[in-house]
Amino acid sequence: MTIVRASFVDGVRVPLGSGTITYTPTRPLPSTEDASKTVMPVHAQASVTAGVVQEKDLNPGPYDAKIDINGNAWFTETYKIIVPETGPVNLMDLVEETTEYQPPVVGAVTALRNEVVAAVAAVEGLSTAQDAAVADLVAPGTATKAALDGTYAPSSLSTTKADASSLTAIAPAGGVRAVGKGELIFNVRDYGAVGNGITDDGPAIEAAIAAINAVPNAYSAAGVLLFPPGKFMDSKNHVIPSNKRIHIRGSQIYTSIVTRTGAASGDWWTLNSNSGGMETITLEGGRYQGATGDAVVLNGAYGYLTDVQIVKSGGSGLVVGKAAPAIAPRITHVSISECAQYGAQIVAGSGSTDGMWVNVVISATGWTGFKIEESAQNILNLHVWGCGVESTTDYHGVWITATGCLFATWQSEKNLGSGIYIQGNNNQFVGGRAWGNGLSGIRSLASNRNNYVGNEIYWNGVKNTTLTSTISFSGIHMDNSQENVLTGNNVWDSAVEIPAGNYVTVPTHPYPGRTATQTQPYNYAEAGTSDFNVLVGNSMRKERARSGAYNTTDGATFGNSNIWSGNDLGSAPVPTKSVAGGAVRIAAESDTAIVSASQEITSILGHRAGRVVRLIFTNASPQPVRDNGTTLNLNGDFAPTQNDVLSLVSDGTNWYEVSRSAN
Repeated sequence: MTIVRASFVDGVRVPLGSGTITYTPTRPLPSTEDASKTVMPVHAQASVTAGVVQEKDLNPGPYDAKIDINGNAWFTETYKIIVPETGPVNLMDLVEETTEYQPPVVGAVTALRNEVVAAVAAVEGLSTAQDAAVADLVAPGTATKAALDGTYAPSSLSTTKADASSLTAIAPAGGVRAVGKGELIFNVRDYGAVGNGITDDGPAIEAAIAAINAVPNAYSAAGVLLFPPGKFMDSKNHVIPSNKRIHIRGSQIYTSIVTRTGAASGDWWTLNSNSGGMETITLEGGRYQGATGDAVVLNGAYGYLTDVQIVKSGGSGLVVGKAAPAIAPRITHVSISECAQYGAQIVAGSGSTDGMWVNVVISATGWTGFKIEESAQNILNLHVWGCGVESTTDYHGVWITATGCLFATWQSEKNLGSGIYIQGNNNQFVGGRAWGNGLSGIRSLASNRNNYVGNEIYWNGVKNTTLTSTISFSGIHMDNSQENVLTGNNVWDSAVEIPAGNYVTVPTHPYPGRTATQTQPYNYAEAGTSDFNVLVGNSMRKERARSGAYNTTDGATFGNSNIWSGNDLGSAPVPTKSVAGGAVRIAAESDTAIVSASQEITSILGHRAGRVVRLIFTNASPQPVRDNGTTLNLNGDFAPTQNDVLSLVSDGTNWYEVSRSAN
C-alpha cells in the first residue's frame, strides 16, 4: 500500500476550500483469496478540509483522480495517475508526471484549421454564374458595397495550405478586397493614381474623395485619404465638404509629394469640415509654373496640419478662416517656404481664434511670413526668415493686428521689413530673437499693453544704407504705443556683415545683406504719443548702438510718464533739460537732470508717487527756484549758484524739498 497526500493552499497559505478527492482504479487487481482470479477494487474517497487532504493508502497501479472542492469541479476533467510501489507521494506530483500537457493554442489552431478547410471547400464549389457577376461588379468605378456584400467571391480566388495549421489566400490580379473592420482607408492608387511624377493624378484624387462617405454628425470619422510614397501630379482643385471629415495622410513628409501642375488657378486644397486635416505629406504649389491661389485653406473648426511641408504656392501657403470660422486650429511641425504671398495667414474677422502653432518654420515668402489677424493664438518655436521679398510694404517677418497672442521661443531674421510688426494689444513675446531685419527688430505701432520678456534684438537696420539716424531703424521702436512692459531684453549692435540672399529664382526685392557700415542706430526709441511704458532690467548700452547714443538726443523722445528701473544704458550722460514757461520736466529714464539754462523755475513736471529727483544747476548764473506753495513746496525759494543740487520727492501730485546744497 502507498500513502497518497495532497494540500490545496495558495501562495500566502490561505486554504482554497473543502471537498473530496475520489480515487477510482482503472484495472483489476489479483484476488487476495484466489490468486487465479482478479477483482475490481472499489473506489476510495479522501476528504478535503480547509485545503488539507486526508491521506489515503492505495494499492499501486493506475487510477482516475477526481477533485471536487466546495461542490464544484476545481479542474475541468478527471486526472489519470499511476500510484507507485513506494510512498508516501504527493497527488499533484503524480498528476504532473502522468498527464500529457497540450498548450491551449494547439486546440485553437486545430479548430481554426478545420474551419478554414471547410471554408475552402465552400469557395471551390461556387457557381460560374456567381463568379461572372462579381467580376463585373469589381471592375474599376462600378463596385458598390451593397452589391459586393450580396455577391460571392470570384472563382479565381485560390487558396494554398502551407501546413496543417495555416492557410494563405491569393487575391486575383486587380481585385478589390472589402475594407477591414475600422479601417476606412481610401488609397488614391486604388482609384487610378500613379504617382510617377508624370501622369496627371488629379482626377483619381477627386474620385477617391468622392468615394468617401459623408458623416452623420460632428463626431463621426469619414475616412483617410491616403497618398502612398510617390510624386502625384495634380491638375485639380479639391474642396472637402463640411460633411466629410477627411484626414489627408501621406506615408512621410518627404516621400509622399503632391505637385500642382500647369497654370492652375483658385485655391488648391480647401478643408471645410470640422476636425479634418493633413499629416506627413509635402505639397508643392506650382508657383513657378504659373499656378495661383492658396495652397491650403482651413475653414472648419479644430482643423490640423501635422508634419506637413508646403512649398512654392502661387498664393499663400496656409490660410485659416478664409470663408468660415476655423476656431482652434492645430498646426504642428509645419514648414512653409517660397510662397508668392503670405506663408501663413489667419484672416481678420473670421473668428478663427485659439490656435496652437508649434514648431513652425516660414521662409522666403513674397509678403509677410506670418500675418496674424485673429486673437488668442498660442505660438511656440516659430522661426520666420527671409520674408517680404515681393513687396515694399507688406514685408515683415511677423505682422500682428490681433490681441491676446502668446509667443515663446521665437526667431525672426533677415526679413525685408521689421522682425515683429505689431498693431494689436495684450500680446506677449518671450525668449525670442529678432536680427538682421531691414527695419526694426520690433516695431510697435499704436499697440498697447504688450509684454516683451527676455528677447535679444541685434543687427537690424539692414536697409539703412545712407547711415541715417532715424528711429525707424532702432532695435525696438515704440510708435504711439502705451503701457507696454519690457523686461530683461538685450538690445545691441556691432559692425558684423550679413551676406545677401542667395536665390534660384531671384525675387523682385532680394535681401540686400548688411555691410559693416549699415546700422541699427539706436537700441530703443519712442515716438508720437508713446508713454506709460515700463522698462525694467534691460541692457541697452549706448556703446553698443552704432550712432553712439542710446536715443536721438540721449533721452529727448521718451514718454514722460514711463517707468525705468535697473536698465543698463552704458555711459549715457545725465539728460540736460530745458526750462519752458517756468517749468522743467524730469526725463523718465533718469532721476537726475541738468539745468543749464539761466531761467527761473516755478514748477517741475514728471511726477510719480515716491519718486526722488535731483536738479544740477550748471549755468554760471542760474536763476532761482520758487516755492509756489502748492505743487512745489520748498524750504523757501532756492537761489542756486553754479553746480548746486536740489533734491525733491513727489507724492504723485506735489513736490517736497528733501535737501539743497551750496557748492
